Amino acid sequence: MFYFWIFLFSFSAMVVLFAVWRFRIDLFWRLSAKNLMAYQAKKNLPFFASSYNLRLIICFLLRHSFHKDVRRALAALIKGRIQKAVLICTHSNLNFFADILWAYVNPKKAISLLGKQNSPEAKIESAALLFENGDEAKARDLLDCCVQDKSLPSYYLAKKNFYLAQFYLKEANLESASACAAQAALLFKKCSAVLEEAYAYLLQGTIFRISAVEDVAHFMFCQAKDLFFAVKHKSGEADALANLGMLWTMRENFDMAQKYFMQSWKVNHHIRRNSAAAYVLTQWALMFLLCHKHKKALALLKKALAIHMEYHDIKGQAFVFEVEAYVLLSLQNWKEAATAAQKASELYDAYGLDMSSRAESIYLKACAEFNLGCLDRAEKSLRQCILLSEENASCFHVANAYNLLGLIFLAQNQLARAKSIFLKSASIEQKNERFSGAATDYVNIGFIESRLGNQAQAIKTFQTALKYAEAFDESEFSDLIKNEIKKLENNLK
Repeated sequence: MFYFWIFLFSFSAMVVLFAVWRFRIDLFWRLSAKNLMAYQAKKNLPFFASSYNLRLIICFLLRHSFHKDVRRALAALIKGRIQKAVLICTHSNLNFFADILWAYVNPKKAISLLGKQNSPEAKIESAALLFENGDEAKARDLLDCCVQDKSLPSYYLAKKNFYLAQFYLKEANLESASACAAQAALLFKKCSAVLEEAYAYLLQGTIFRISAVEDVAHFMFCQAKDLFFAVKHKSGEADALANLGMLWTMRENFDMAQKYFMQSWKVNHHIRRNSAAAYVLTQWALMFLLCHKHKKALALLKKALAIHMEYHDIKGQAFVFEVEAYVLLSLQNWKEAATAAQKASELYDAYGLDMSSRAESIYLKACAEFNLGCLDRAEKSLRQCILLSEENASCFHVANAYNLLGLIFLAQNQLARAKSIFLKSASIEQKNERFSGAATDYVNIGFIESRLGNQAQAIKTFQTALKYAEAFDESEFSDLIKNEIKKLENNLK
């Protein structure tokens, strides 16, 4: 019995010591991560986190904390200062850990240092830094080198999947994007990488929002917001709130959308994350556009543009001009809309940013040119837009460009060419299950058949349009199509 109590006491002591050890690691990781993230927000640096390695660095420092210099390095790291910890790691031949610490506060230096290492882990961390700093082509090349490597630790498999999901999203491959993002979230959770897990939920929410699965998107954004709040990561919390604002805008609940945009802007403003706050203002302006408050939208865009120009944020400036083009088109201010869309297109093009947005900007320019009566210029813009979409997978709905091109040929009385283009547009709309768009294309084809004197064929085409309109539950549109069918049937009697 005596030995049993000795064993029980020893075992209990070990459990307590292990629990205290784990508690210290977790506490020091949370403090370090919080302050490093705060530094990134203050300096307007792109997001970077490597929770797995930061925990390993803290474990290493704790194991050697009997040295005065190590204790000082640990105390500094907890406050978000890395220099002493970098020196300790370098002197201990832990150069990879030193490079990871630099990645938090000096991404350009870290990219250079990690580029000298050839391990899959270094390549994935480099890819993350390159992606967040706008060099997506190099990031994709590095990730492709690691795609077949199944022996990676769970954390790196998660990180690889997280960034692959973002590439798939840009290529409009929503199924692959969703699968990779879900796998990333699962593996990040397994590794206790809370920050990265929250960002994976944010990415999943974006994918579901684009896929119009609104309830699941809302759940994912709320999951992300709650995790960011739990670890006191204000930047992430602001991003989650902004995404909820976009989701409620999509649902046309503008009061809720405004509430979330306001909260997001306040959090960003409080932590002096000015560039991110400007993106929120631009999204907010888009909401005002949808509820026809054009003056408020333009005022917010002007404010956002000034901030983006102050911080030399080219992508932010392009986004502002793109949304401004939408607002000006809504106001039927065609000339200024064309100018704004041209500026957005040039910025996206010059800096190799976001092919989807670049194509959208060219399309908006074509819309303005079409309404100005500059049909040749509009056709040229649309052909550029279509070529760009064919050469680069993106989320841009190229059927919109084909539809407008068909309208140009229709206006020029080139009926055969118009019909061919509308058929192309309809086939793309059907493939993407955008039934409202397909219905519109078939209505246009129906009018062409009617003008060509093919009344029976026109009726059949309008009936096809009606089928798609009813599938999309477009009751008013369906009634208009039914009236056209009745007119044609009466003519044939």
